[in-house]
Amino acid sequence: MVSTENTPDHPQTQFLDRFVQTVGPALMPHSLTLKHSAEAVRGRDEAEALTTARIAFAAPGLWNLDAHQPDLNALLLPSLMGRDPHTLAGLVDGPLGALLSRKLMQSLDVVVIGRWLDLGPVHVFTVSRPVSRFADLQGLRIRYAGGAMNEMLLKALGAVPVLVPWPDVPEALRSGRVDGILTTPTTVVSGRLWQSGLRHGFLAGVSYSFFIPMASRSVWTRLTPAQQAAVRAGWDDAVEAGREEARASQDQAQQRLQGAGMSLQSPSAGDLAATRAMLVVQQPALIAAVGISADVQAAVPGGE
Repeated sequence: MVSTENTPDHPQTQFLDRFVQTVGPALMPHSLTLKHSAEAVRGRDEAEALTTARIAFAAPGLWNLDAHQPDLNALLLPSLMGRDPHTLAGLVDGPLGALLSRKLMQSLDVVVIGRWLDLGPVHVFTVSRPVSRFADLQGLRIRYAGGAMNEMLLKALGAVPVLVPWPDVPEALRSGRVDGILTTPTTVVSGRLWQSGLRHGFLAGVSYSFFIPMASRSVWTRLTPAQQAAVRAGWDDAVEAGREEARASQDQAQQRLQGAGMSLQSPSAGDLAATRAMLVVQQPALIAAVGISADVQAAVPGGE
């Protein structure tokens, strides 16, 4: 089984569905099916489900994995805020990504099967208060999906971080438990969250979304070498196109949100630069708080 908490029209779910269709026949007599919308497990539980072989494959967001490997928080550091997607992809495809994948496999009973899938920059979307500059986040209760660095960044920006699992987000918005969420335009569209009250978007690019493709080691060892090679090839042959489709989906999603009546604003270049500079000053304390190791810091541009 392949599991995701995302809905059927989310780019990650669509990519995983194509992966299952491509790789499934090569795994006979084993069967491979996709469970979406957290039907099998929630995103924050995917790592444990892989380790215990409740599921065979998943691509958890790195924000759901930092409790198992704190070094993953390095990709959420302020020094990477607003970086070009291709620059970030180069980091995870290079020595830094290889190092983090090795550390993750040491922390969990899993096998990282290929290059990471990305979704795009993460922004802030709100119910009632429009946000046009970072200072407007002061006091807002903002849902985040996970990740210690995400929590600390929201606090540093003056917001109140609230951890809410994805399936519970619509009710959290409708009930007023949160004032907004930290996510991508595509994810807002996939959940049709304007129907739950979202009205405004602040395209701040606070961080960047990566999904890490993993197999349960217990399941992996039951596959033949040829089947393992088919899994790796099936993923890597498709991942670059999947990345481009995911990035394109963000622009399409913004248009969809505006068509649904949502207002979208971006910070000025000055506001973005000043905010990044303010956060980078705090970066050493953030690194110490989450426990990013020295070798990973050295591999991140501006990670010291």
